[in-house]
Amino acid sequence: MIDKIGLVLEGGGMRGVFTSGVLDFFMENQYWFQNVYGVSAGACNGISYAAKQIGRNKKINCDYCADKRYASFRNFFKEKSIFGMNFIFDEIPNNQVPLDFKTYYESKMNLQIGVTCLLNGESEYFPKNISVQNTNIIKASCSMPIVSPVCLIDGKPYLDGGVAEPIPIEHSLAEGNAKHIIILTRDGNYQKKASPAVGRLARVLYRQYPEFIKTLESRYIHYNQQLERIKRLEKEGNALVFRPLKPVHFRKFEHDAAKLESLYQEGYQLAQSKKEEIEKFLK
Repeated sequence: MIDKIGLVLEGGGMRGVFTSGVLDFFMENQYWFQNVYGVSAGACNGISYAAKQIGRNKKINCDYCADKRYASFRNFFKEKSIFGMNFIFDEIPNNQVPLDFKTYYESKMNLQIGVTCLLNGESEYFPKNISVQNTNIIKASCSMPIVSPVCLIDGKPYLDGGVAEPIPIEHSLAEGNAKHIIILTRDGNYQKKASPAVGRLARVLYRQYPEFIKTLESRYIHYNQQLERIKRLEKEGNALVFRPLKPVHFRKFEHDAAKLESLYQEGYQLAQSKKEEIEKFLK
């Protein structure tokens, strides 16, 4: 396995199919990174990567994007979540598109899944085996505020890992990685903006968690700061970044499989075009 290079996987909901394309190319070319950090959709991609299952996340997104069990307002009334968490994290990995649990558990990969603690508004990371055994961890990492219920892990409340650390680059740096391969799901010109409406709702829904509200309201600042840090790492030669070449115009819950397929192909082909650059970076 490739050590001392952190593989950093941004979330982004269904935009994560771009990451699936990049990672499928990595797997086909035997680029196995020891240290992998993912939040939200990035964590889901990291799980299939650790299980060495090429095409799995693409299949899930493209085959089920129009399935109401996967994403619909009906789910919100049944589970208090737009995404069907039980369907996605119980039914799919066990029956519909099975996860290779044997390969996953036997992998020596240090995959860590990020969540946000509502008590202090800070990020926490859980190791891969515990994260699959306790499905509330991966559910929490993917539970977007406002449209998802709070997940309890050992009695503590958590939500979307992308709130406290939208791109887990700080965690990769803290873990001592000298270099980083970073897969983003927004184009190079993207800058996150404040969302006053979300802030107003958050102050009502999460009024018992003031630190979480602060983190959520300042998320756009933190995200843009992370982008600047990533640009500096790129300039220094310490980061190789994969990102969509143009803005991704998806609905929040994209039901068009052709659009998802196109973004997947963009990720795969970008990685393919950068093969020589990847090989040089890994030396």
